[in-house]
Amino acid sequence: GECVDGGVGGVWNAGGGRGAVDAVWGGKGEGVLVLLGGLDGPSVAAGLREVPFDRVAVYDVEGQKWRYQPTTGTRPTPRGRFCIAGVQGPNGTYEIFIYGGMLTGGDSSDEVYVLSLPGFVFFKAPGRSTKRAAHSCVVVGKRQLLSVGGTDGSLGFPNSLLNPDPWRQGLGVFDMTRMAWSDGYRADAEAYDSPAIVREWYAQGGLKSVTWASPELERLFTLAPLPSPGTPSDLNSPTPGGGGGGGAPGSPPTGSSTPVGAIAGGVVGGVAVLALVGLAIWFMRRRRARQSAVEVAPAEVKYVYTGNWKGHGIGTAPQELEGNSGASELPARHGYSEAGTSISHAQAELPGSTAGWNERGRY
Repeated sequence: GECVDGGVGGVWNAGGGRGAVDAVWGGKGEGVLVLLGGLDGPSVAAGLREVPFDRVAVYDVEGQKWRYQPTTGTRPTPRGRFCIAGVQGPNGTYEIFIYGGMLTGGDSSDEVYVLSLPGFVFFKAPGRSTKRAAHSCVVVGKRQLLSVGGTDGSLGFPNSLLNPDPWRQGLGVFDMTRMAWSDGYRADAEAYDSPAIVREWYAQGGLKSVTWASPELERLFTLAPLPSPGTPSDLNSPTPGGGGGGGAPGSPPTGSSTPVGAIAGGVVGGVAVLALVGLAIWFMRRRRARQSAVEVAPAEVKYVYTGNWKGHGIGTAPQELEGNSGASELPARHGYSEAGTSISHAQAELPGSTAGWNERGRY
């Protein structure tokens, strides 16, 4: 089989076989590639055999050389068409999760295994799930494995394609820390930590039991001392390798140089803090300015006479009448006067030559 580097177009011969490859970055050198499981043979027509998981192929990117390391623990049975995805542990480990696949005899698997590096030890997740093959897996969020697509290959063609998928839209979510399937994706999930069974293995000194295939391979996976039993994991402590899709197990950074990621993170964090402080100061000043404007705003004008009252023919200031004055009835008997009978004007006859006449009323 061959591994092809799409970035530079290089082809590396692994000595035959087609399996699943996971890139493990960081550590010493330029990281490694891990090839495990799958099928081996010159062609399908000539026959393919399943590759056991009792050893894995490790490609040293810097040295451009394949090496093989035996594994221990609860290994998966040989299979093909499974999916894998890897994640960096907080204590310098690197876990590769394996789900499903086609088994010998044509059956499909619903099992989940995890291979922890640098221990090269397998663990099996408890419980059952959905049988699946020819699918893909990817790490999403902080600690969840997403299975995409695939079928139950044991049903054969075309039944495997026509059979309704028990998962909505063919998506399954696996919590890698709890080593259990979830009902759905959690955006607020906590940061990834190695499963409890993995942490316990390292805490009990399991790394000392590893039999390395070569000193060169051991140097690639040299780790800093792991925490003793009962010591909680520090999720905020720096891990070897850093960046991208997870670092490889390897020695801690040498010298006193600061990782570029830490510098960039510090700069971005500092700029964000300064921006927030500036925004807070601007907001407080604006609020105070508004309060000052309210305090000096003219109050409601009340027209109140404050001068001396100058009465016009009245010696006192104006007084308001009594609001609750009682009603008064006029007297029932009123005196009356009769108009005089004498007429103030004497009678006179108009001239006879007047064509018309006008009579004036008496006043």
